[in-house]
Amino acid sequence: MSTPRDTSSSGLPLALGILGGLALAGSVHGALYDPSTPSSRATRGAGGGNRASPGRFRRAQVPAGFTISPFPFVRGYVLQDVVDPDGRGKAEPGTGLFHVTTNLPAVLADRDRDHPLGRLRSRQELRAAGKHGAGLGGGGRDVDADRVSVGLRLSGAQRVLEGMTMMAQAVHGQIEPDAAMEIMLDLTEGTRSTLESAVDWMLDSEDEENEDYVAARAFEREIATCERDVRNAWKRVDEGTRWGQVPPLHPDTGRPFDRGHVLYESLAAYEETLVNTTMEWTANNWISDDEVTCSAPVGFTERAETFAKVRPENLGLLQLAGRKGAGVEFVNNECELRFRPGDLRVVGVWRVS
Repeated sequence: MSTPRDTSSSGLPLALGILGGLALAGSVHGALYDPSTPSSRATRGAGGGNRASPGRFRRAQVPAGFTISPFPFVRGYVLQDVVDPDGRGKAEPGTGLFHVTTNLPAVLADRDRDHPLGRLRSRQELRAAGKHGAGLGGGGRDVDADRVSVGLRLSGAQRVLEGMTMMAQAVHGQIEPDAAMEIMLDLTEGTRSTLESAVDWMLDSEDEENEDYVAARAFEREIATCERDVRNAWKRVDEGTRWGQVPPLHPDTGRPFDRGHVLYESLAAYEETLVNTTMEWTANNWISDDEVTCSAPVGFTERAETFAKVRPENLGLLQLAGRKGAGVEFVNNECELRFRPGDLRVVGVWRVS
């Protein structure tokens, strides 16, 4: 087996992608996920928008020489604890190989005999084919453009899908600010809980000149401002408040991105504050590495005008099989693996209902 390369020190937040930019997911162990379970239905969110979860389902056989289990790829490495926390030598239920795509129709259309359900392409492949508007992942440094990100948990996949659906609805003005904020609070509950616990002990000294105390108070003010900006996003636009720039035009209607643009950017700023604070406090040892888990925020790093390419109806969740013996790269702080596209096969497809 090729030696995996550990890229966990990159410290980059997860970036959304079209066809190969983003994944954080999982599957049930030993069999394709059963779409008849309650979590396979989309539910309506309060105030507009869908609380997304996998909906319509298609599947294919796992081809010879491939496996849906993540265990062979993580055995002996840090991420083995994610899929085999009890040390039983096999992946536990709820783990697997999954990818969330923002352009499912393109995946499904790219079929042949070896890829009956469709094919995943890397950003590098898409650009070589002249599709320069596709493949939004990789962050500012376009990390691993030749690979596809694959996550390890079903719960993570559903959380990412829900987050992307909400953000796509936000940027297109299809969900109200308060409803979007409530979904964001749900999605970031784990990270917020970790930070709030740290704040409690950082404020314990009540020494207002103490570095810990000052940092905790600054975070409380900043995150409260970010939440207020989200909830008041439409109001700020309606009152003529802009972000210091001319709103971009909607690719379909040609109208300015007013409300949707500002709401998306406000939500992204809220999440970015959580991500940056977690990274800073971990570096300062105010948070233990053990407290930074796979429930970290998704990481919406794209600008609104770029993310506007994402349509809610085009989102999908893919179960993958990996080629046995394939060389993978590790991104431990995001609980994901990165595969070359040729080492993956799509064996299950969910589309948001």
